[in-house]
Amino acid sequence: MPSTPTEARLVELIAPLLGLEQLGVEEDIFLLGGHSLLGTQLIVRVAEAFGVELSLRTLFSKPSVRELAVEIERVVRARLA
Repeated sequence: MPSTPTEARLVELIAPLLGLEQLGVEEDIFLLGGHSLLGTQLIVRVAEAFGVELSLRTLFSKPSVRELAVEIERVVRARLA
């Protein structure tokens, strides 16, 4: 269950890419069927939704909604500082 607006938005972006109706924030998106092509699509969607450019390497090192949300929020905070 998403605990932040960032997590909730990521679930909205990722679940359809994986063909899922629900997605837990701790689940590894690559173990659920994600792959580099879907990762590239997610990178575009994250850039559009949050204005944050993630790398494919970041997706592979932070493969859950919760981890990605933390990274996105870190980048946004750094921009504001």
